[in-house]
Amino acid sequence: MSWDHITFLAGLVAAWSLLIIGTTRFVISRSQAQYDAKLKEMETALSEVRALRADLPLHYVRREDFIGNDLKVNAKLDKLWERLDTAGFISKEDFIRHETGVSTRLEAVAKQIDGIRERLK
Repeated sequence: MSWDHITFLAGLVAAWSLLIIGTTRFVISRSQAQYDAKLKEMETALSEVRALRADLPLHYVRREDFIGNDLKVNAKLDKLWERLDTAGFISKEDFIRHETGVSTRLEAVAKQIDGIRERLK
């Protein structure tokens, strides 16, 4: 083997090595850019979650608190109904019957309106 062949082979190995190194650097830099973008997305999402957690006590009612408040309101309404019923104004059953009739009539009117809309299409 002559020096020309050895030099040619050494140049070929060097070129191949540079090609491999360049490709590897490209893939790593591209992966790093994607990783940085995902990391930024996650940091943004994390900051939004932290902001929501900070506001949570202002907007959230625990189930037990809601049930307690609902029971209090219902007890007060029941006392009011009892007073109205004993005073002879209107009984709770009559009011419920009246409201049920009104809602039934409203549902019938809504169905008629939907039918008219379908015919107009």
